[in-house]
Amino acid sequence: MLFGSDGEAMPTKPLWYWDDSVKRYRSPETGRFVGIDEMTALRAEFMTVQKTRVEGLTTVYASGTIDIFAYEKQVKDILRQTYIDNYVMGKGGRNMMTQADWGSIGGMLKEQYRYMNPFLEQIARGELSQAQINARLKMYINSASEAFWRGFTSDIPLDLPAYPGDGSTACLVNCQCQWHIVPVYGGYDCYWRLGEAEHCPDCVERARIWNPYRIRVTGEASNGV
Repeated sequence: MLFGSDGEAMPTKPLWYWDDSVKRYRSPETGRFVGIDEMTALRAEFMTVQKTRVEGLTTVYASGTIDIFAYEKQVKDILRQTYIDNYVMGKGGRNMMTQADWGSIGGMLKEQYRYMNPFLEQIARGELSQAQINARLKMYINSASEAFWRGFTSDIPLDLPAYPGDGSTACLVNCQCQWHIVPVYGGYDCYWRLGEAEHCPDCVERARIWNPYRIRVTGEASNGV
C-alpha cells in the first residue's frame, strides 16, 4: 500500500510522491503524473488485503482462539486503518492532512461503528454463519471508498452532492464510479464517471445530470446541462 496508517502496509520506498503545485501524484523515477486508474488499481489491491484480514480474523474467532471483545477490537482496528489509508491516499499523503481531514475520517468511522455495533451483537449471540459475517464485513471494507473520494475532493470549497461508495445509490458501498475533477476559471467542473462494473440506475442518472456538476468560488453549485 502507498500509505500505512500504522506502519504495517508502508513500503520501504514510496511508490509515488505528491506534487502539491498541481495536486497530483508523480512517479519518483520518471516524474510522470499518476492517473486515477492507477490509484484505483492500487486501492483495489489494498482493499483485497483488508478483506482477507477480516476473513482470517473471523476464522480465528470461530475457532474459539479469541473472544468477542478481542474480535470486535481487531475488526474495528482494521476498518479504521482502511478508512485512514483510503482518505490519506486521496488527500495526497499524511503531510497534507489537516485537523479537518482527521475530523472527517472520525465522523465517517463513528457512523460505521454505529451500524457495526448491532452486527457485532448478532455475532456474539451466534445468530450468523461465518459466511454471513464475512459478507457483511466485506461491505464495511468497501464502504471506505467514500473516504478516498472525500480525501481526493477535499480541496474543493463546497461538498459534492454524493461520493462513490457512500451508500446513497442502489449499488450501495459496491459503487465503482469516480469523480473526475477539472479546475476551470472561477471553480471546478466535476464529472460523475461510471466505473468498470455493472451500473445501477442511480449511477447512470448521476453520470447524466452531473456532466458536469459545476462548483464556483462564489459558493454556487449547479448541475450541467
